Amino acid sequence: MVFWCTWEASFVQFLLWSSYKYRSFEAETKLQNKYIFCIFVVSLIIGLQKYKKMWQLNLPEYQFRIKQIEKSIFILDSYRKRYVKLTPEEWVRQNFLRFLTENKGFPMGLLAVEKQLNINGMKKRCDAILYDLQAKPSMIIELKAPHIPITQQVFDQVAVYNVKLKVDYFMISNGLEHYCCKVNTENASYSFFEGIPPYSVLLSDISNSDI
Repeated sequence: MVFWCTWEASFVQFLLWSSYKYRSFEAETKLQNKYIFCIFVVSLIIGLQKYKKMWQLNLPEYQFRIKQIEKSIFILDSYRKRYVKLTPEEWVRQNFLRFLTENKGFPMGLLAVEKQLNINGMKKRCDAILYDLQAKPSMIIELKAPHIPITQQVFDQVAVYNVKLKVDYFMISNGLEHYCCKVNTENASYSFFEGIPPYSVLLSDISNSDI
């Protein structure tokens, strides 16, 4: 089954799926027990609260291709050209990249998703990398699930990636909080932009730095 999805649509889909599961359960066991029904309702409410929390982000709302395979939900990744398992972090990644390309003017062709790096013999993966027109990395984009706070530890993680990539900009988000900064490698400090800048502003900043 494939359908278009916003978080509200997914919320309804979850309700319908849960209702179907309950009817199947009732038909199979032929139980008309109010106690069991009450347990089901409570479990459903708890599930809905968790589900709704996953979908609501501090970003504009977009539509996605979603499909269910057995008990798992998958989302179409336009960058990797395939369906990937939908997790809270993946939901943030898909929404944030749409935000960059559709609202901030970032060229989709200059973004690489889930880029593997080899750092000191260890394999690491960047959520996304922005390249310049000369195919040189210029920004690391690190994305977290909404329940993971953006702390110094997250910036330190991106700094490890930067040992290999040597970019001048970091962008970090958990779907609720968003940060974009310029890296000063000489004193290991960051200069933060006000919010997420449009791509044109970022290009202007890069041009001024090169002068």
